[in-house]
Amino acid sequence: MRIRRLLPILITIGAIMILATPALAGGWAVFTLEELPSDIVAGTPVTIRYTIRQHGIRPITVEESNVNARHPESGESLAIQAKPGKATGEFSATITFPVAGSWEWYLDGFGKQAMPDLTVLSSPVASKIEAVPSLPAVAESPKILSWLGLLVAAGALMYAAILRKRWALGLVITGLLVAAAGFGAGNMRTSAQSQNQAAAPMKTDAVAYGKALFVAKGCGTCHDNRNIERRYQGNSVNIAVDLTSYPTSLEYLRIWLKDPTSIKPKTEMPNLGLKEVEIEALAAFLLASVDDK
Repeated sequence: MRIRRLLPILITIGAIMILATPALAGGWAVFTLEELPSDIVAGTPVTIRYTIRQHGIRPITVEESNVNARHPESGESLAIQAKPGKATGEFSATITFPVAGSWEWYLDGFGKQAMPDLTVLSSPVASKIEAVPSLPAVAESPKILSWLGLLVAAGALMYAAILRKRWALGLVITGLLVAAAGFGAGNMRTSAQSQNQAAAPMKTDAVAYGKALFVAKGCGTCHDNRNIERRYQGNSVNIAVDLTSYPTSLEYLRIWLKDPTSIKPKTEMPNLGLKEVEIEALAAFLLASVDDK
């Protein structure tokens, strides 16, 4: 009778031990992107580089690692095998997205880790921006050009009205054309700038960029942060401090993210080799939730 009562409990304990075995045996890792891809154009190859760290600390080389992507609208999917780099744990893969739109993607090999969705453009936005400086030099200040044209047209119109000179009418037309050209150049520049910002909104929004980096650098594997969507933290182990609203300062974060051992020599937090712009963005994201409290 006792055995029958204990049997469900023993089965439950056994199941828990089986599920926990991979974690206890070192069966999880952190994927850290070297750089978050941006300005991706459909049909143009883009190289993605990343490092795999066992327990988020020690770089480890695995037999196979892949970059997997899916286009939800069309259902099209890609799986590109990555090549090992020169250093232990480093991998790279060149991938070409066939269609524009939003792509979901993740890295695998020693587990898998979801990455921030990628926006793939149908054509290079930069080429449209580069076309603006090719306008005449005077168009570098379209507002001044426009008002100058209007001023010339107004003066010529007054001159024509008073002295009744036909040639002054030609000057009026010329002034109006110059003004129109100035306004047109201004509109082109504004349009190009807005397209550039739309193509890479995270670069102009430090908090949004920092949020994406939190996922791309693998921070969400060790640290919980409830400002990150759960789909990006499917492999989280949450063994480190909760960073949802962690009280700290900008100065501390700058030092810590640049070199954790400079603050805690025995810390297990690795130096991710973050760039200054990445440090500032991550700090902005981490501090934003604290400021909102």
